[in-house]
Amino acid sequence: MIAFTGFIFVSTLGSFPTYLEIKTKSVAVSLPKIGEGPAERIILVQATAYGPPDFPEGSSTYSGELVKFGDVAVNLNDPRIPFGSKLKIEGFPGVIFEVKDTGVSVGHIDIYLRENVKEFGSPILAVEVIKGRS
Repeated sequence: MIAFTGFIFVSTLGSFPTYLEIKTKSVAVSLPKIGEGPAERIILVQATAYGPPDFPEGSSTYSGELVKFGDVAVNLNDPRIPFGSKLKIEGFPGVIFEVKDTGVSVGHIDIYLRENVKEFGSPILAVEVIKGRS
């Protein structure tokens, strides 16, 4: 776990220097276990979820296939996660995801879930790219 705390001294007009305490949020990072083959790379990304009711199962993805659990959306300009990649995502043991959709910012993934989309939030997760685009 990493935590940073610091002090910055700030002078104000006509008074003694005062200090402003700055604390940052503690971040715990646990990387997923490496799969059977060697990982191309493990990266940290911000994740969100999409799904019903806005995107019901069977909606069309950028790839032209029907969306289902296991699909992920990325930004086509993010070279770290090529379109068509296979992924392992922290918090989803035993699930192999595939990048089949687009529409998010660089450094961000959008995971298709069948339920609890709003409750997923936007955590920072470790993602193992196990196979890039063929």
